[in-house]
Amino acid sequence: MLKIILFLIAISTAAKVSLWSDSFILPESGQTKRESIPTASIASLNIHPNPFTSAVKFEVIGNNTNKDFTLKIYNASGKMIECLNQSSVNHNGAIIWKPGLKPAGLYLAKFSANGAVKHYKLLLMR
Repeated sequence: MLKIILFLIAISTAAKVSLWSDSFILPESGQTKRESIPTASIASLNIHPNPFTSAVKFEVIGNNTNKDFTLKIYNASGKMIECLNQSSVNHNGAIIWKPGLKPAGLYLAKFSANGAVKHYKLLLMR
């Protein structure tokens, strides 16, 4: 089963398929609208190691990274299991997430900063 999961992750990563989208459907026209956010305001994360076994490190990079942000971790079922914010940053400017006894598998990280939202896939291996 683990081989199947890894295969699906590899396919979705290669095809750049996202489980979430920043677009939505307008009810009156059925058209999809995508909101644009100025590039100067977008921050992102450097995540390593990924896949990980006991802890993963998130480094906030980009413009205006001293602003408030949230980092929510979801399990594969879509249930939020952790919410981290600016107060979670250590003295090196990074966030370390230790999943403890959570099961191995796919986790999703939703990073919100400066009005932008980005999504990342995490793979916890035991």
